[in-house]
Amino acid sequence: MSPEARGSKVWLGEDGHKVEMAIALLAVPQFESATMSQPAQPSSPPVLLRVIGVWTLTLSVINFIVGSAIFVVPAGAAKELGSAGVLAYLVAAALVLVVALCFAEAGSRVTATGGAYAYVERAFGPWLGFVVASLMWVANGVVAGAAVANALIGSLATVVPTLGVGGPRAGLLIAIFLGFGCLNVLGTTLGARSVVVLTLLKLAPLLILLVAGLSSVEVGNLQWTDPITTGGLARGSLLLVFALTGMEIALTPTGEVRDPARTVPRAAVLGVVGTAGLYIAIHLVAQGVLGPDLVRFDGAPLAEVANRVLGPVGRSLLVVGAAISTIGYISGDILSTPRSLYALSVNGLLPKSLSYLHATRQTPVVAIVSYCVITLGFALTGSFQQLALLNAVGVLLVYLAVVAALFKLRRDRVVADRTPLRLVGGPLIPLVALVLIVALLAGATRAEQLSAAGFILVTTVFYFSWITWGKMPAKR
Repeated sequence: MSPEARGSKVWLGEDGHKVEMAIALLAVPQFESATMSQPAQPSSPPVLLRVIGVWTLTLSVINFIVGSAIFVVPAGAAKELGSAGVLAYLVAAALVLVVALCFAEAGSRVTATGGAYAYVERAFGPWLGFVVASLMWVANGVVAGAAVANALIGSLATVVPTLGVGGPRAGLLIAIFLGFGCLNVLGTTLGARSVVVLTLLKLAPLLILLVAGLSSVEVGNLQWTDPITTGGLARGSLLLVFALTGMEIALTPTGEVRDPARTVPRAAVLGVVGTAGLYIAIHLVAQGVLGPDLVRFDGAPLAEVANRVLGPVGRSLLVVGAAISTIGYISGDILSTPRSLYALSVNGLLPKSLSYLHATRQTPVVAIVSYCVITLGFALTGSFQQLALLNAVGVLLVYLAVVAALFKLRRDRVVADRTPLRLVGGPLIPLVALVLIVALLAGATRAEQLSAAGFILVTTVFYFSWITWGKMPAKR
């Protein structure tokens, strides 16, 4: 049975217990529970469970966007635009929202697991789909995950220096990936729940700072007194565009989302709009409290705001918040990115073992374990530096492919289990997204462009070698 046909009737296992996503002690909207059906027969092969609802997926989108960048970007925006730094947020938010709308419509038309890979594969075939999935799980998955894990260790080492070197460092990294890996193997519900809890925990210090800082804002600091230059606006906006990306990873486990034609569009738009609003509010508070001094604290501007507003306790709160933010990213990454490996394996583009599902938990256990081991290896060795160049342009290439796929999906009238979302303005929104993405790619450094081209060449050679030498034929 295809992912599209399974709908929302899913089972946690053969015992027939309903999946509950509610967290009773948290003051958030109740998470949807899976619909009950007849128990699967023991002989039935395990399938992915559709247990992720609108609020869970929305929080996952927020979790991927709100990373460590939010703690430093206010100073970067102020450096480029001075007192008018909020303009960079507005421009970047508009760009990312346009792309999110394209993802929303594509996700309402193609509901198989894989996210961007599934959209592109359905529109253009397995080769381009394989390239997109490879960019996501290598550049924006393994490389970013290893970098974030090392950033977390560095942050903790400022408090406990022994954690930053040798055995303690390796032991902590192993514990992180082993812990979240096991959690996700035990069930998608558990993995999604950890993302929800960690997202709420990472947002708490930021919301406390936001509320406490409002009373200390000096209105005069918010007046635009510095000249606005085209170059400054472009550089500041580019910085914020990358700070606001992450939605594409959160949408990867579409095959485990209930009613994806409805859930994916809502979660994508709600996540991007909500996060952009938070970023803008945090910047205004930081600028209102620090004024011209905002540029001086480029290493940790929000920590300085917390220190002035709440004292040393506030600074410690922000340090803890930054650590939780990175842990939340790793948790969400292990929930989402292995699904790219699973989807590629299902379509015969990677070893079949990667599509193996746990007999009772119905999780892609081999894909999860493989991804954790690979990312842990990069985190331990630090050998991801050469691939890090891909991260800058990799996400833009994924966006470009999805926007182009949307045109094709529309032309082919591809639909899932319900009427797909149709963006207002016809081709206008995808065209605007296309132009903006190409403009940003043109502004990438030569090293970044060459790195991306080389990666695409390597993945192309692997793809055609795989399908030519008898592993499995390519299919549409």
